[in-house]
Amino acid sequence: MSKQLTIVSDVVNILGEGPCWSKYGFAWVDILGKKICHVQEGQLDEFHLEQMPSSLAFDEDGGLVFTLNDGFYKFEGRDPKPLCLLDRPHEDMRFNDGKIDGQGRYWSGTMDMKEENPLGSLYVMDDSSLIKVLDDITVSNGLCWDGSTFYYVDSPTKQVKKFYYDSDALALIEEDVLFAVTEEDVFPDGMCIDDEGHLWLALWNGFKVLRIHSVSGEILEQIDLPCKKVTSCCFGGNNRDELYITTASYEMSPKDWEKYPDSGKIFMCRPGVTGPLLNLFQS
Repeated sequence: MSKQLTIVSDVVNILGEGPCWSKYGFAWVDILGKKICHVQEGQLDEFHLEQMPSSLAFDEDGGLVFTLNDGFYKFEGRDPKPLCLLDRPHEDMRFNDGKIDGQGRYWSGTMDMKEENPLGSLYVMDDSSLIKVLDDITVSNGLCWDGSTFYYVDSPTKQVKKFYYDSDALALIEEDVLFAVTEEDVFPDGMCIDDEGHLWLALWNGFKVLRIHSVSGEILEQIDLPCKKVTSCCFGGNNRDELYITTASYEMSPKDWEKYPDSGKIFMCRPGVTGPLLNLFQS
């Protein structure tokens, strides 16, 4: 199968993240651009916001739900309406990556915006209340599930961790390191899982997405991109055989733009395997 990259959108994101493909269209966030982009039937709609959107999902009716700096929101018309907010939001922290689990609950974690201190936590929004499931997080990032296994990234640790996941108790136990990034100044970012149970991990400053064996942690293959800052990925397409990849143009120098002029754009390739579509939020 071809792994040739196609540019999905010419929108140049400062910090493209949170790709989400569904029957309701394709959407992503530009965190630092403070906007949500939604493409449906070839038409691009942009929602400009006062806070930074960091993750998103579709609900069962095709509406968008998303995280901003201080909590979880949905649109009422074109305005963000709070669903659940942090009790005491910290000005130096914000929400970051997030996804919906198999029960329709929204998971997202917070991060220290200086990316230095373990001030953040991982939360689940369940019945309009926030449940904390992990603490001492610096930059909460990629997450996905495979049955009773939960995979998670706290970027500065440079590790992908796996946990036993008790969905009824909302408990993460038996922590183990599956994979560690060894390249200097390269960090694990967003990720997704394929139908064979293996992970696809975007590498910030790494120019690529890695496919990682979910048991051994072995690198099975990689997709090289023409941009340095690769941020996240998700499966999509009518046959679920397309991998959509977000990138960033954050802190690009003039020389960087000469070398990597497609930075910040959204890419798609067919990696040769299929993957599940992201879950829909259930309110």
